[in-house]
Amino acid sequence: MSRVKKIKLILKDAISVTPDRGSIFFKTGKGDYAEGDKFIGVTVPALRKIAKDFKDLSFSDLDLLLKSKINEERFFALIILVDQYTKASEQSKEDLYQFYLKNLKYVNNWNLVDCSAHLIVGAHLWEKDRKVLLELASSEVLWERRVA
Repeated sequence: MSRVKKIKLILKDAISVTPDRGSIFFKTGKGDYAEGDKFIGVTVPALRKIAKDFKDLSFSDLDLLLKSKINEERFFALIILVDQYTKASEQSKEDLYQFYLKNLKYVNNWNLVDCSAHLIVGAHLWEKDRKVLLELASSEVLWERRVA
């Protein structure tokens, strides 16, 4: 069984609230900012606890999770990405930062941005050229502006 399939099964076993209760703080209705976002009912503390066993996920596994329609699976991938970034060498930090930017379209809800942007983009650009922040800040995409 692939690691991603295993993670998805573990997350399904960790469901502790109904999906509507899990999405109570998100506007997922027609025309809302998170239209179409799916929630399965896994709490953030449970996601963080489970992520501790998968800290070494590859970019290909993280990519699969980030492309999920399920918010908690994307959140899970971002928890791991942040952890990898904070412990990485300078070259690996650059790779992780580039991976994050490449997948920014999947960081598309306030909880996803808020758990990751400042810890990857903000940390990475702290003593570097921040021109990318101006580009993100002027984006038509709400979530890119929030990242900035």
